[in-house]
Formats: sequence, structure tokens, C-alpha cells
Amino acid sequence: MADTAGRAGYVYINATDVSAYVDDASMQRIRDRLDTSAFADTSKTSIGGLYSATFTIGGTYDGAAATIGGYLNTWHTTDAGVSISYSPAGNTAGNEKFTGTIHVASYTYRQTSIGKVEWSANCESHGGTAGLDRGTI
Repeated sequence: MADTAGRAGYVYINATDVSAYVDDASMQRIRDRLDTSAFADTSKTSIGGLYSATFTIGGTYDGAAATIGGYLNTWHTTDAGVSISYSPAGNTAGNEKFTGTIHVASYTYRQTSIGKVEWSANCESHGGTAGLDRGTI
């Protein structure tokens, strides 16, 4: 089993490489479970429902308008969603990657008097066969 350093990951949003601004990323692929239990059942039963995904990213804030702050505002106000390409193991041929369309549902700036200014964004998938489609580079 090969181990992967977290620093190897990459994130492209709307064809923009934002990896230099990201130091935290998590993705969750979701499939709804639809309850099919009947009155006479003694245990719950279910069938598979719709797919979706959530994607949360964050990092160090750069206040210049043409960097992450400007990108976040543009992506957040885009109703059609933006494209994403994410690879936890880096941009090397054969590595797993996830692609699709996301909506930036919210973003946050956080600062303390003794720390750096940070940003985070909560994203939700839009369409795709499994929320975000899995493939390889």
C-alpha cells in the first residue's frame, strides 16, 4: 500500500488551479437511502436513491482582488455552478480524481489576533452520475 502526503493534492475550480491557496480539503460522496419499510416489517428496508456530494476546501487568505477572495465571490454568485477537478493524490497519470459541477453554497473568512486569516468554502454537487464523477488522471 502506498501512502500519500496531503501536500500532493490539487484542486482546479472553473479551470483555475487554486491548489496554492488550499491547505485543507474534504469530499463526501452521498447516496440517499429511501425507506421502503412496511407496517408488517420487523426491520427497516431501503433502496438506493439519488447521488450527491459535498466538498469543503480552505486555506490561507490572500486579500488581493485577483486571488482567492475574488474567485470565491465570483463562484458563489454563479447560479449555473462551476467545474471542479480534485485529486487527493496529486496530478500524476493514473491517480484517482473527481470531476463535476459544484455550487459554492457558502464561504467564510476567519481570523484571530494571534493567527493568520483563513478562508473556507462549502460546496455542493450539481448533476453528474454520482455527485462528483470518479475517474483517473
